[in-house]
Amino acid sequence: MEISETERAGKARRSQPTIEEPITVGKFFKNRAHDIVAVTLSTFNGRNVVDVRQFFTNKQGIDCPTAKGVAMDVRKLPELARAIRRAVVKAQELGILDEDEASS
Repeated sequence: MEISETERAGKARRSQPTIEEPITVGKFFKNRAHDIVAVTLSTFNGRNVVDVRQFFTNKQGIDCPTAKGVAMDVRKLPELARAIRRAVVKAQELGILDEDEASS
């Protein structure tokens, strides 16, 4: 019995390494209220995902996630990075982002 390309792709996907605990690869303050944007890599329901999410700090000083954000299969990460690079270039062309701001 031969394995179809779809089945082979599914098996390859399931054999990917998983991430035991979420890994925050970057975070920065979104505003003066100290809301945070965090970029995290994790495994959710057996799939490796990248999550770009807004957090707020509660009264106990703990950062809590909000519903504001996006999570997607980690294989979309190169496409997301290209789109963000294009947004930076376009914002500079429009004069709404200085080169100094883009390099920080």
